[in-house]
Amino acid sequence: MLTPPVNVGIRSTNTAATYANLAAAANYTIGDTGIRTFAGQRDEAFAVDLGSIFDLGGLRPFNSLHLVPLTDAPGVNTTDGYNVHSIVIEIPVSRLTQGDDVLGIWTTAERRKTRIFTGNDGSSLQHSGPWVQVSRLGMPLVNEVVIPLGKKDRFNASHPSGDGQFLSHVLDPELGKLIPFLYPGANITVPQAPRNDLVAIFLTGIPGVNQPDDVTPSEMLRINTSVPSGFPNGRLLQDDVVDVALRAVAGVFCAGALANPAAGCDGATFSSPFNIAPNNLLSDGVSDNDMPFLGSFPYMPLPHSGYDS
Repeated sequence: MLTPPVNVGIRSTNTAATYANLAAAANYTIGDTGIRTFAGQRDEAFAVDLGSIFDLGGLRPFNSLHLVPLTDAPGVNTTDGYNVHSIVIEIPVSRLTQGDDVLGIWTTAERRKTRIFTGNDGSSLQHSGPWVQVSRLGMPLVNEVVIPLGKKDRFNASHPSGDGQFLSHVLDPELGKLIPFLYPGANITVPQAPRNDLVAIFLTGIPGVNQPDDVTPSEMLRINTSVPSGFPNGRLLQDDVVDVALRAVAGVFCAGALANPAAGCDGATFSSPFNIAPNNLLSDGVSDNDMPFLGSFPYMPLPHSGYDS
């Protein structure tokens, strides 16, 4: 299978319409399986204001309520104008489910264990040794929002079967403690540990929504294929997962009582007493992508032209 050329510019890949045709030529259907694949350049469609979030958990729309107040401002999408190399696979549900409609999905990235830079300027790089896992991803933002800094490397090298070692960080996440501290002017009350609502969202799936039978707590992106999807039941490309994750940590799915936040959470529900303002308003102010999604496979937006960006 071939990949299309990257969208270099109007001289190399001509007009946007011509590039769309070039990219479409790399859509493949595997026999009569119903499986379709694409590998190539696409617009980076994950909307997030990293610049503000990494600056002491700043959310520009709530700047004036922050511990270090600034003027409220619209969110800035850090990924606007960027492209990513993507692998898109479409598989019929009938080929994925056998008796249980819930799927748990996670991915890993590996590299060779040893890297040696040679030459006085280090320009020559040699890789050797066994392949080792250096990153993993299932539920979006678990590593960034839930796992503390000192455990991120361990988490990236681990498998979901060993996620019991991170349970305490889900039951009592650092961000949950920081939100009221960083936003004293917002009067946000966040439920205290144990956060069994987050255990359901990030480790087991939500009962009655996307929790499989006899589940072992493990971080995966879970989706119930028999009901409409939308984060945290799977993830649609246009889902604003940053806002959902922020609000989840703030307790909008907590089944505990708002009158007694110290009681913690019994589990996750979509009718939480914490699902009121200001908890359900937390947002980085970024929700829309800068390029339109496609209405057909491979769905991800066409990439920006290098000449324009």
